[in-house]
Amino acid sequence: MPKTSPRISGFTWIKMKSFLLLLALFLLLFPAAPDRVESDTVVCRKNKNICSTLLCPLFYSSNGTCYDGKQKCCARWNLKNMMQWFRKEDQQ
Repeated sequence: MPKTSPRISGFTWIKMKSFLLLLALFLLLFPAAPDRVESDTVVCRKNKNICSTLLCPLFYSSNGTCYDGKQKCCARWNLKNMMQWFRKEDQQ
């Protein structure tokens, strides 16, 4: 004799459908998203740097990106940066 699957009563079927509908609605209203991350442009501007399209201006060095990697984030040179650059040149 073949096994038959147990029948689900009408009330249980309605509860299951309503649960799935509520779950789908909940996932649509509150999608699982990572914490908000600041864009590279915002980080560049907060550090008082500028965004440049091709090359950084004179006395600026590239230290990141802007506009999702389409531009360079340029920081103004200071004495500390210049000394590090000269030390790198001497080591090579």
